[in-house]
Amino acid sequence: MLIFTGSLFLFIATLLQNTIVSRITLLQGPADLVLLVLVAWMLQEHIPMDWRWGAVAGLMLGLSSGLPFWVLLLAYVLAAALCQFLQTRVWQVTLLTLFTSVIAGTLIVQGLSLVYLWLNASPMNFLDALN
Repeated sequence: MLIFTGSLFLFIATLLQNTIVSRITLLQGPADLVLLVLVAWMLQEHIPMDWRWGAVAGLMLGLSSGLPFWVLLLAYVLAAALCQFLQTRVWQVTLLTLFTSVIAGTLIVQGLSLVYLWLNASPMNFLDALN
């Protein structure tokens, strides 16, 4: 039942991100709702923390994105693994882990996307990407 519920939450977050949230800009860019739901779901006490939640989120978002699915799959798996590492090894404070995981996960997702675009010779200025 937890797998179905978690997958449903990630699916709804993917739909909302692709339809509504991508049109709303916060500080020159859209919010990553899937990453927020992924980290919040992984930090629940009764949910077994596993990097496979990142694979599910990465596949859902990767199949609906313009980037190849493996870029977002790798990014979300790394973000989920980092969240798992922070929760089990470093901090037991859930709120601090939530903020750190979201910030680091955002940097991972955006960084891997930017590296992929640079390797495919897409004209992307570093300062524009940083903004």
